[in-house]
Parts: sequence; structure tokens; C-alpha cells
Amino acid sequence: MSKANPLDKWWDTHWTLRQKVLIINNSPDTVKAGYSIMLTMNTTGDEIQDNGDDLRLLYQDSTELDRISANGFDSPVTVIWFALRNNIPPNAEDTTDYYVYYGNSIPTSPLNDPAKVFYFFDDFNDNSFDTTVWKAKPDDGSYAVVETSGVLTVVKPNAENHRGHTYLQTTLPPSRKFLIENRALHHEFKDSYGGEYTTDIYTTSDPEQPGGTGGLYSLSFHQIGNGEYVLLYHDSLATTTHWNGASWVAAGPGDNPRIPGNWDTISFKIEEIQSVGDSFRLMLTKPQMSETTNWVPWDITLNADSGFPNWLVIHSKNQFFNQSHHFDYVLIRDFVLTEPSTGLEQVESFKCGDANGDTLFALSDVIYVVNYIFKPPWPIPAYYKSGDVNADGIITLSDVICMVNCIFNKPSCSICWMGCIP
Repeated sequence: MSKANPLDKWWDTHWTLRQKVLIINNSPDTVKAGYSIMLTMNTTGDEIQDNGDDLRLLYQDSTELDRISANGFDSPVTVIWFALRNNIPPNAEDTTDYYVYYGNSIPTSPLNDPAKVFYFFDDFNDNSFDTTVWKAKPDDGSYAVVETSGVLTVVKPNAENHRGHTYLQTTLPPSRKFLIENRALHHEFKDSYGGEYTTDIYTTSDPEQPGGTGGLYSLSFHQIGNGEYVLLYHDSLATTTHWNGASWVAAGPGDNPRIPGNWDTISFKIEEIQSVGDSFRLMLTKPQMSETTNWVPWDITLNADSGFPNWLVIHSKNQFFNQSHHFDYVLIRDFVLTEPSTGLEQVESFKCGDANGDTLFALSDVIYVVNYIFKPPWPIPAYYKSGDVNADGIITLSDVICMVNCIFNKPSCSICWMGCIP
């Protein structure tokens, strides 16, 4: 006799531990499929490989998802990103099943393609400036873009007042509901107003000529030569407006209010642009220090084209010599103002042969499987695969024989592909 496999509740018996992921949409808007979800979890200890290769993200226990770690593994606060596979209604909890699996000492390589997690991502780790993704537009020979050692570096070594810009060839999400995160370090040796704009959004329809006849700046992060920062945007009259730490104020470049604090030129900062459809704001973050502006309507950045934020330019011009600007990564993702919250339920464990779910493998499990076969409607094993010890897809007397032989150290099948585990 045999019992066919129902919808199973365990993905792969090579993985011994799992936790269900809780996702709650705290927004009045629907969070749509494809949204980048952030999960924080503890990846220290012996259960997870130090490099995280055994940590897998599963959707409905059947589809492995690409996942990206933002800060590495073997950490009590590992940040993991993955893409949502279904819509979550406003102010609702996800009702489908997402799980993290781990506990495999010899895992194969995980799925970790950033392009399947974010709208756009580049960590500049392939040591080759990808001209199919980015386009550099130097206006003179001294403007150079180099990718090496996981960093994109824009250099202007020797001449003053020469310009150039590097822009992403993919336009920004047309919904205008997006977040751009950029980890950057800007350094210039001339201690003066640098005239260089770093992370910019343009409202131009012609990225070949941003800032000129092709359109106006919309917003940008601007670092001064002595390490201070200015956050600014350009309005429809092409005048510059600066953030003074409390509000937006109009001022000329020479007398602009500057962000307080020592924003040194040797540390990477997080530059973030948040757009919620009709308005945007800027955020600048460094350990133990941050600055967040209030919201600015996109309408004030209207130009002769459309007024929509179209192009990301990570560097536009260097007005003074001996400047270098370094970009660790750039990512773009969909964004809702109140982002989904996530958590993990308690750990579940899998042991081959543990049909009754008491975490042991004993004769009581053999009896459980016999009752399951011969005494319907006896409950199925805790996980079907824990009773299907020979892994042929069905529970039969051959599984019972295999379990008995394994317990009494007789010649046995390889339980769940992993050998006899008494």
C-alpha cells in the first residue's frame, strides 16, 4: 500500500531549518508585486554558513527567489532584500507564504541577481565600466570614469572649468514613486566652493545636454571643498534653493546656508532621494549624523520638456581641478512613504524520519508511518518528506522497511538522500 504525496510543506530536505517571513503593508497604497522588501535577521551562529550561501528565500515553498544582502552575513543584523511576488492590499498582512531556509552545510550557489530584486542596481564589482548601462559625456579629455576594486571613480585631474557628466541610460520609474540610494565619497583638494554636483535628477528629455539647453537641474547633493554639504534644487526660474537645516531658502552659491557638522572627504555617505509621485525630498546619512529635508513639489522643477524626473546623473560637472568622486553602489527601487514592515516567526526544524514531529527519529515514527498507511484518516507526517524517507515521492511499506533497518543498523536505503540518521 502507499499514500500519494499531498501538497508538501517542506521545500528541500537538504535544508534543516526554516522561518516564515511576516510582511505587513502599513501604507494606504497597495504594495505591488516587484516591490523590494527588506528583511533584517540574525545570521550568526552555527546554523547558517558564515558566507550565507545556505540562506534561501522561498515563495510558497516552491519558488526560490533572488536575495541580496546589503551588509554581509555572520551578523546579528544582516539586511536581506528580495522582490515581492504578489500585491499586498493597503493596511494588510501578506497572506501568501514566504520562508527563509538555512541549515545546509554543503549548499549550492544561491540566487542573488540584483536586477531581479531592484528596479536598478550597480555595485561596480566587475571592474569594467559598463557603457551599456552608464554613459559618460566628457566635455574635455581630462574627465575620466574608471571602475576598479568595487568602486566607480570620476576623476578630473588637471584642468579648471571643464565639464562632463555620467548618466544612467535607463529612465526613472514613470510612476515617480521611487527611491534612489547612492553611497558616495567626494574629495577635492582645492578648499573652495567646488561647483560640482554629485547625485542629480534631471527633468530633461535630452540627457546628452543636462544643465544646458536640454533642461534644468531638479535636485542634487553638493559637497563644498572643506567637507560641508549643501542640498539644493533648481526651481522653474532656474534659481538655486538650498536647505539650511530647517527649511528651503533661496540664496546665491557664494552665501548659501550649509549643513552643520563635519562632513569629511574621507568617508562614504549615503545620499538618498525619495519621490512619492508629486513631491520629493533629500536625505544624507553618515554614522551618527543625518540630514533630511522636507518635501518639495515636483511642479516647481518644471522646464520646457515635461517636468517629470527622467534621468539620474551621478556626476555632472567639476569646476575645479584635482577632484575625485567615488561611488560604492547605486540602487533604484519602488517606494511608498510608509514602507512594509517584516519579521520572522519561530524556527521550524526538519529531521528525516521524524514522522510524528517530536524532533527525534525512533520506533514511534515507524509506528506513525504504519498507521498513516493502514489507518486512514491518520494525520499525515509532520512534513510529508519526513515519512517519505527513500525520497521516491510517495509513502509506502518500503519507507517503513528503510526506517526499521536504519534504526537497527542493518543495510538501509539512504534516508532523504543524506544517509541513515538514527
